[in-house]
Amino acid sequence: MLTRELVGPDHARTYGLRMLAGRPLDTAHRLDDLAAVRADPARKDGLNMLINASAVKAFGLRRPADALGRRGLISAGLKDREVLATIVGVVEDVRFTSPREPPAPQYYVEDTTLGAGRPDEWGAAVRVVGADGPQVMRELRSTWQNLEPGTPFEAETVATAMQPDLYPDARGGQLFAAGALLLAAIACVG
Repeated sequence: MLTRELVGPDHARTYGLRMLAGRPLDTAHRLDDLAAVRADPARKDGLNMLINASAVKAFGLRRPADALGRRGLISAGLKDREVLATIVGVVEDVRFTSPREPPAPQYYVEDTTLGAGRPDEWGAAVRVVGADGPQVMRELRSTWQNLEPGTPFEAETVATAMQPDLYPDARGGQLFAAGALLLAAIACVG
């Protein structure tokens, strides 16, 4: 089973996703935006989507390029309505869970109206390279409070968000290193 990810514009670029085949979703292509389907429920020409490498394997395909142009009905987040979707691109797997778990097969649908009038869906991903983290966080907080003064600002870095999944591995590494050091000390004494 594939999991759905509703994404905003420039998702692939923001997350640094590497295209394995095809192209990223782009607002220049009319069929790439779920907002158009939402605006016209009678629309029959479908929607474009991306899938990840794990989805290619789940479909039993040998190469990412083999998935391009394939079509199927998907749940796009519309009430009790499936949408005919065409695969236009395949991206590498992205891991948001433990490195011990295989990445889930996913499909990505772009929605340029994410958050618009639906506060439960508001969110943003910001890619910052080579900047002062605390200063960036202060600027993001200030910008958010100017845009949405009544909505609390909640943010976390990737390192913080991933810590619950990575902490057991880091802790195990520390215990292994301490045990190796202890064994080396016993060997020197004995």
